[in-house]
Amino acid sequence: MKTCVGYCHAENINLDSLLTNSDTELVKLREVVLIKSDHTEYFLFPYGVYVVWGARDHNVEKLVEKFSRDPLEEYLRLTDSFEFEYGESSKLIEEDLIQLPDEDVKTRLSISHGIAQSLKLSQIEDEVVAKIKDLSHIPKMLSEQGKIKESKKNISKLRGQLYELKAKVNFNFSLLDKPEFFWENPEYDTTYIATIDYLELAQRIEVLNKKMDVVDELLAILADELNHRHSSRLEWIIIWLIAFEFLIFLLHDVFKIV
Repeated sequence: MKTCVGYCHAENINLDSLLTNSDTELVKLREVVLIKSDHTEYFLFPYGVYVVWGARDHNVEKLVEKFSRDPLEEYLRLTDSFEFEYGESSKLIEEDLIQLPDEDVKTRLSISHGIAQSLKLSQIEDEVVAKIKDLSHIPKMLSEQGKIKESKKNISKLRGQLYELKAKVNFNFSLLDKPEFFWENPEYDTTYIATIDYLELAQRIEVLNKKMDVVDELLAILADELNHRHSSRLEWIIIWLIAFEFLIFLLHDVFKIV
């Protein structure tokens, strides 16, 4: 039985540059590039994911790496594996077995869209969970000690990291919408929807939204801490100015020194 494997290995793949500078025979399928190699197909997605139907080809792998940008660290790279065969079935995918109803390349492309989006979502999920875990000490520190024992510079850095993560998630959310390919080819909608239903994209996006609420709460905590420190600093400046003015009054009007 043959395999279908998705790989999330980079932030993006420069498909325009690949199309312009590669001698390999390529097929442009809307926002996706297809590379055929013997009995293998590579569907390349601009957001750093590719899906391989059949055996992997070392030469194609090298080509994909060449045009990839911001590759992920090895331990962050994700894969999702399936087996596939041709035949009629009541379910398109069951227990990681894909039953292809025909040999139409657009059917495989429709399934690849769902697999690629699922992998990109997994990458986003991992990054959000890791960042929340890194900052889990902040609310705990606040509840136990009543303040955040971090320097103003570190707090500003943490806020910057959270804003950067939030911007990245918001940008990538658009990648999880229905691809434009299906607006032009509605007859493949059923195949795509069956794939993303099996991979539970809608439920996972809902969970991710709740995790982003935690990110917003952390941002609010850090913003409040910075505002509190700024207000306290202003209060102390005012106190010292009043004390200085009172000292001048004593020296000038009471003790007649100044």
